[in-house]
Amino acid sequence: MKLTDIAAALGGVLEGDGEVEITGVSSLAESGSGDITFLSNPRYTSAVASTSASAVLVNSDWTGECPCALIRVGSADGAFAKVAVLLSPPPVVFEPGIHASAVIASDASVGKDVYIGPNCVIEPGAVIGDGCVLVAGVYVG
Repeated sequence: MKLTDIAAALGGVLEGDGEVEITGVSSLAESGSGDITFLSNPRYTSAVASTSASAVLVNSDWTGECPCALIRVGSADGAFAKVAVLLSPPPVVFEPGIHASAVIASDASVGKDVYIGPNCVIEPGAVIGDGCVLVAGVYVG
């Protein structure tokens, strides 16, 4: 995501190059090119000056030196959580169904719209509720 788009999504004020492409989130100390990080605790202000991140989220009133772009927001840690969601891949969706290799006891109770993956074993008397997802190799006794 471009930094301009991230700033707009957060309602933040961008200082620096908005065309920078952000590909991940990281801590101040472990960040690299393409990462966005944040500063919420003033105790770590010195780490901002030496970060390798492409951008840093800071509170609106922050003052200090930064070698990269900044986005000023009301709450840097809250904004960081939002950015993590923006940059994360879409969740895996499991279509309801039972894999052919699953073993399900005849007296097990299996709800509606469940996904039961490969090599799952569901023992006698087990109850699988509506909408449950059992990924490969799950055992329910």
